[in-house]
Amino acid sequence: MKTCSLEEHKRKGKTTLDEYVRGFVEANRKDVENRSSLLSFTLYDKVFDIRKQPLFGTEEYPFVHCGLKVPNKELVEQVKQRFGIDYYELRLHANTPSKMHNAYCSLIENSYLTRHFANSENSRVMLEEKQEPDLEDALLKAGIMPAVDGLVTIGSILSNIGIICKVHNKNKLIPLRYLEIPAKPFFDWVYKTDGLEMVESDSPDFYYFLGDESHPKATLRRFTTELALSALKGIK
Repeated sequence: MKTCSLEEHKRKGKTTLDEYVRGFVEANRKDVENRSSLLSFTLYDKVFDIRKQPLFGTEEYPFVHCGLKVPNKELVEQVKQRFGIDYYELRLHANTPSKMHNAYCSLIENSYLTRHFANSENSRVMLEEKQEPDLEDALLKAGIMPAVDGLVTIGSILSNIGIICKVHNKNKLIPLRYLEIPAKPFFDWVYKTDGLEMVESDSPDFYYFLGDESHPKATLRRFTTELALSALKGIK
């Protein structure tokens, strides 16, 4: 994320804190608008115990967690229409100690957003390679050919910019690769497979921290201002 000092903004004639924060958000938008973000969804096999061939998971845990890579330019419009905030501003808070991190994580798990992008030609389902061999086999039998994505572990979580990692028992990062599948054939297969459902999420934490506020934009901006000021301290 690109930023600059308040002094640089003053030289450009931008002297107020509000103007600086707007510039802080705008710099992030320019930096990421041509990238993708990862939504998150979970599938549940409710007839797992009576299938001849399990689709994924175990009898104790018949779930699989997936990412859905979507273009930021399309996602920002849906978030604005559905939730009334600037997605670019909220994503600034991912992986920070702020309450807005919880709001962000809850937002990207929203089932409405997943369904909206399920039929998009520009969306890709992301599955961790070799973690769900039964699911991979089921997809191959359905004529869906996952491709190995080139993404390698460099961070700490499955995040909004696709940084993924796992840590083994010696606390060292393990490189991972992900399978990338066009979203439309994947979800067509999900919808026609008996007993296979997507776990519903209406983003309760998002609404808890922002949605129930009478002025969610103002609430978000207050946290963004704190973030921008902390960034200023870090570059002095």
